[in-house]
This record gives sequence, C-alpha cells and structure tokens, in this order.
Amino acid sequence: MSIYKTLLTPQAVQASMRSKAMKRLEQIDMNCGMNYTSIPMFDGMPGYSRARHSYNVALLVYRFTHDLTASLAGLYHDIATPAFSHVVDFMNHDYLKQEFTEEKTEELIRRDPVLMRILMDVGIPVSQVSNYHQYPIADNDAPGLSCDRLEYTLENAVNYGIRPASFSGTVVKDLFITENEAGEEELTFHQEEIAYHFAEASLLCGAVYSGNNDRYGMELLSRILKDAIQQHILTPDDLYTTEPEVIEKLNKSALKDAWDWFTGLYEVTVSDSDGIIVDAKRRYIDPLVEGKGRLSSFHSVYRAQVEQFLSEDYSVRLKGNSYGKNDCGRKYESGQTSGI
Repeated sequence: MSIYKTLLTPQAVQASMRSKAMKRLEQIDMNCGMNYTSIPMFDGMPGYSRARHSYNVALLVYRFTHDLTASLAGLYHDIATPAFSHVVDFMNHDYLKQEFTEEKTEELIRRDPVLMRILMDVGIPVSQVSNYHQYPIADNDAPGLSCDRLEYTLENAVNYGIRPASFSGTVVKDLFITENEAGEEELTFHQEEIAYHFAEASLLCGAVYSGNNDRYGMELLSRILKDAIQQHILTPDDLYTTEPEVIEKLNKSALKDAWDWFTGLYEVTVSDSDGIIVDAKRRYIDPLVEGKGRLSSFHSVYRAQVEQFLSEDYSVRLKGNSYGKNDCGRKYESGQTSGI
C-alpha cells in the first residue's frame, strides 16, 4: 500500500483537488517533457503528474506539522507550473534556479473560485498559501530535506528503478522534525543507514535530472516552444493550459516535424565538434541525522559520492538521434549555447 494512503487528508486539501487549477495539473507531467521522447528509460514510464506530486506534498506537510496553512501552501505550490514544467524556465533563462514558473502562483489561486471559496471557509488569506518557501518543512534551501524534495525523490526513485516501492514507507516513518544549523525546522532521520540509502537515491535521481538525456531533451524542447511562440503557433498563455492541448497545436502546425523529431528522440551522444552545450542545476539532498548533523559531514562514502556528482563536466557538446523521418532537429542544435 502507498504510504500516502495511510496519511490523514484534511478536507480542504481534498476539496481543492476538485478545482480547475488543480485538475489542470493532472495533465502536466513531472518529467518535463522527457516522458514524450523515445529514450528507453522514459519510453513507457508511468505518468507522474504535478497534481499527484502536489497532493502528496500536502499530505506529508500535514503529517509532520498538522498545520493546514502550510499543507495548503504545499498543495498549491505548483499551480503556476506551465506545460512541460521546467522547460519553460529554460526558455526564460532561469535554468539554474528554476523559479520563474512560480511567479504566477498567487494570480492563479485568485482566479480560481473553488480555491478562493475554500480559503474563505477556513479563514486563510491567499498571501499565506501562495509562497510555500515561507514554510521550511514544505520547502527549504538545497541540499536540505523538505516535503517537496522528499516526495519527488521517493517517487522518482521508484519510477527510475532505483529503490523498491516499499522504501517510501521506510523513509517517511523514520523522519521527524529538528532544528537545523540555520535555526529552521527541518526533516531529520533517526537512523543513519536509512538516511544514507535515501541520500544516495537522491544523487542517482539527480544524475538523471542533469544527465545528458535530460539536458539535451529539455533544451531542445525549449527551443521548439520558443520557435512556436515566435511563429504565433502558440501564445505564452497556451503554456498555462495542458500538455495535450499544446501538443495538439504543435501537431496541427508547421512545427509538426519538429515535435515528431523530439518524440522520436532515442539517444543523446557526446560530439567533438557540434551540438548543444547545456549547463544544469545539480539536485541532491544532504539530510540531517539525529545527533550527528549533515550526512556528508561524517559519512565519508556519501561525501565522496557528492563530490563526484558536483564535479561532473557539463561543458560537453550533445547531439541527439531520433526516429523522426526528417532531420529538422539539427537546426535546433545550432545557435548559441544555453543551459537548464
């Protein structure tokens, strides 16, 4: 049984899932467009929506804090996520912080009558749920452990075949709240062994997020979307609909071949002479362990793994190979270097 099925669900959280804003997130996948490619690890991968992620974050926040306001902030934190998620960050040159997509959160909450009615019923102002960064258990600075980082690491560790499904329950049951070195509350492990297996999983997931496949694929898609906007095939507002709606417009446009090339992408290789150079946000977690501090401060094996991960060279040129019937993807490989 999923650990989330055992957690208490506040009524306001459940009711919020019926809102238009949250239902839109059911058609925004966490894999930032990579789930549409033919790259083996993503091809056929089960869907993992922003709605599911947000709901689980809300339940985790409530489990550890019993704070409805913080829980709702966790639930709403991805409401402003556009189609293909962080790909749009790359279009806006926010590829290292990846926070551009959060700017419209309050606006989209206020535009949803269901959410506004729920907040009015429970007496919580929009300003208290539109920025989940103000609740450290919901979100904190990397590489600390928050419910947001906890949820997507556990889900992706299972989806990528890094850890078994039962691992999620083991991790959640071992966590509690303590105060970190900055004086903020943070999720902390009782047991060093569980902390290490979780942290190692976060590194392995991070290697996927910033690996050659993701760096190339997400940058390529960002260039296709930018081209679609410049050609008036898409408007910026279209990106705040759903992925199926955006894909339909691409398929009915002059960029159908480009979309087909992206979805046919099956391999990314390193090139000596041409291709895309893509930087990356390096995501990993260095959790606290009860009575010992940050895992990397006393666990020499993990410290070495982190150092190796952070030293990866992302200055290589990347080229894609696609099942697409044409080679139109090559034009998107040319031009200035960028990054995610």
